[in-house]
Amino acid sequence: IMRRDYDVRGRRNKGRPGSVNIRRPVTPGARERKECMARRRATTGSTLRGLDPATDAREWLETDGLGGFAMGRVVGPRTRRYHGLLVAATTPPTGRVMLVSGFDATVEIPDGRWSLSAQRYVGESTSGDTHLETFTQDPWPTWTFRLPDGTGLVHELFMRAGVPQVFLSWRLLTETAPVCLTVRPF
Repeated sequence: IMRRDYDVRGRRNKGRPGSVNIRRPVTPGARERKECMARRRATTGSTLRGLDPATDAREWLETDGLGGFAMGRVVGPRTRRYHGLLVAATTPPTGRVMLVSGFDATVEIPDGRWSLSAQRYVGESTSGDTHLETFTQDPWPTWTFRLPDGTGLVHELFMRAGVPQVFLSWRLLTETAPVCLTVRPF
């Protein structure tokens, strides 16, 4: 038997005497999503040169409206098991499958070959975020890269509402020497 001045979990009710305080259950990942949204507002249009990937934990999130998502860190490699490029919901809200974990993107220009993505492999790591100039979340995650020779590239990620699909695009900001982009999903 529960007394009316205690809530459903047995804690003292801070409301009116005799009222029952019923709390909504917290869905898994709600706190992480809330923190991500706060970081999203903080990173819009910010300059990212010189940030340390080891200490910068800002994340981005794009959803498809069906329970699926794409999520990762703004700078640095993926650090959580649910960071991925395409995570589809099979039986929302709990059943999710990682379909595409990420990608390696490299740009080859006459001055050399540069990585645009950051990965951690056994015995080695790539750090494409050293060329990252800006990141914006609105209207969708957009990264702007500036290579040592001044070549500017924009990478955008978009998820279509109602369909578990992710779209990636890269475009040149400056017309310079020939550029070859290689993207390898995994």
